[in-house]
Amino acid sequence: MWLGSWKNKTDTPFGFGCPRNPMKALGIFFSCDENKANELNFAENIRNLEKTLNTWKKKNLTLYGKINVANTFGLSKLIYNASVLVIPEHFIKEIEKLIFDLFWDGKLAKVKKSPIIGEKKNDSLQMIDFNIMNEASKAAWIPDLHTRSDASWKIIPEAALEILAECHSFHNATMTSRSCNSTTSQTSIVTS
Repeated sequence: MWLGSWKNKTDTPFGFGCPRNPMKALGIFFSCDENKANELNFAENIRNLEKTLNTWKKKNLTLYGKINVANTFGLSKLIYNASVLVIPEHFIKEIEKLIFDLFWDGKLAKVKKSPIIGEKKNDSLQMIDFNIMNEASKAAWIPDLHTRSDASWKIIPEAALEILAECHSFHNATMTSRSCNSTTSQTSIVTS
């Protein structure tokens, strides 16, 4: 499957045909159409989350019970995709809306979000903030980059970090800011 700027290529290297429809590998859909890939990777999971939460809405649960349901049956189904893909902002907002609709039965919130999210030792109710969990899952990859293994997945992030380091290095005075700007914009495309 050709991706990125090559998505419209019709070449068949080594005689292999390239699929035009989305492909699924290791639970993730890949597609030349970013909107289609996002629909398959996130929208379906969000619809399932909504069904699950609606089932539990009918039960007369305490706030602690609703938090357990949201963490266990809701957010746990989204963790894998969140750890390997960039989630569009509108999906994050939709997920948070579904979670908080469960808490307040679709009515106006009775308290701020901050006392609900956080650690119990800080007098919070231990609800997981999906947005923070999403960002933390991305940051969890950083220590893995520093291991000595020669894992093939490390090629792209290491190349992107190397380019960024060159652009922001104080020791490389010959590089102009114009070339750094074009390089970093290319890097952001690779890492997105």
